Amino acid sequence: MTTVAVIDDHPIVREGLAQVISESQDYELQGKFDSVDAYLQAGRIADLVLLDFHLSSGPMGPEAVSILVGIGSLVLMVSADIERSSVVETLAAGARGYVTKHAPVDELLGAIRVVTDPTNPGTYVSPTLASVLLEAARGTGHDRLELTDREKEVLVLVAEGERDQDIAELLHISVGTVRSHLDHIRTKTGQRRRADLTRYAIDENLT
Repeated sequence: MTTVAVIDDHPIVREGLAQVISESQDYELQGKFDSVDAYLQAGRIADLVLLDFHLSSGPMGPEAVSILVGIGSLVLMVSADIERSSVVETLAAGARGYVTKHAPVDELLGAIRVVTDPTNPGTYVSPTLASVLLEAARGTGHDRLELTDREKEVLVLVAEGERDQDIAELLHISVGTVRSHLDHIRTKTGQRRRADLTRYAIDENLT
């Protein structure tokens, strides 16, 4: 069963999210914390962390996402902050999705299912934030969703015509991980088809 931790410094929100997870038959609540430091000190890594953007102490925002992703947790932002820079920067740091705190419970659970799907993990962003991502994908400079080094490696191999299985073998990672990287690449570039990704790689001088 997928384990989920909640990190939010607002007690009411933290308890509410924890209750949603506890009442679900598909997920196990690993813990609820008011900071990333408290989560790390607990010594147990959850499969997924529901993370608020602004925390009153310790790492927050993109820094918090990078730390959590680095130790092996998937991250789904659940935040009232819908500023363009907040959404873009946390996704660029490795968050698998961004859900607003105004979203209904069904949407939150749907987002969790998308990002934790064991066979085809995806990225989820609340519909109200779709325009933010579209603007970021079309933007330039610091507004763009920058690809990580690994995502660039995957994109180059896609441009060279390699299949997902081939990419997994060449990079010594699982096919699921390759598809996860591709999902991030598609989110960040705004390109869905492999032909368009190839064109993007060429335009960006990656090949």
